[in-house]
Amino acid sequence: MKKIIGMLFMVFLLCVMVSSASALSVLGTTQNLGSYGYGVGDWGNMTAALNTATSNQFDTVPNFENLSQMLTYDALWLDCRNTSLTATEYNNIQSFIATGRRVVMIGENSSWTAWNQQIVGMNGGTYGGQEVSGTASSVISNALTNGAPSVYLPTAGVVASGGTALYVPNFATLWGNNVLTVLDVNIFSNTFWGSENNGIFATNVANWVAGSSGPTPVQPIPTLNEWGMILLSLAMAGAGLVYMKRRRQDAM
Repeated sequence: MKKIIGMLFMVFLLCVMVSSASALSVLGTTQNLGSYGYGVGDWGNMTAALNTATSNQFDTVPNFENLSQMLTYDALWLDCRNTSLTATEYNNIQSFIATGRRVVMIGENSSWTAWNQQIVGMNGGTYGGQEVSGTASSVISNALTNGAPSVYLPTAGVVASGGTALYVPNFATLWGNNVLTVLDVNIFSNTFWGSENNGIFATNVANWVAGSSGPTPVQPIPTLNEWGMILLSLAMAGAGLVYMKRRRQDAM
């Protein structure tokens, strides 16, 4: 009986153990606006948030010209640039989006109208050259707006049509389930990190892109806790059978 109790105790320890899912990898480029982009200048807090969310699995390349390389990652991060995407990059990003993996694209105010139109237009929307400053209020409740009912926009671009607006004015837009455009580089900057709920929204975005899934759905397997419960049930059933067998032997 002592052996059975010991076995049950070991299974119980398995039940209380928690297995954690590994963070997913994100690929970005080294092209940005100088002080505003992953790994540079005034984006220290945002860079740290992305590194934490991805468990330091955020890599950068000069451009998105190599689709085969891009497809070895779980998600993409496209910083705002002073130049347009090349035709190859444009097509590669669209191909990546078609796999169902998540993509974050950063835009800016009306000084980057051509860039904004390119990333918004890629998803079937339009940018009309409008920009806005001040507070934006959330109009949808999800993982991206959780804890951030309002954010402060230094000077942001506003999507004219298409997608699902997260806030009004519509500077942050979901396209389908896997693409997010944010038309403001300053909202993620150290300078405005503490304004309104900017830091919370920025962290939500980092966690969202790092929580993306690959193109092929994988059937979930039991976690360690679930296996522990299965083993515990089997062990208890076995212990019951042993106990009943011994009682019969004693009765004889």
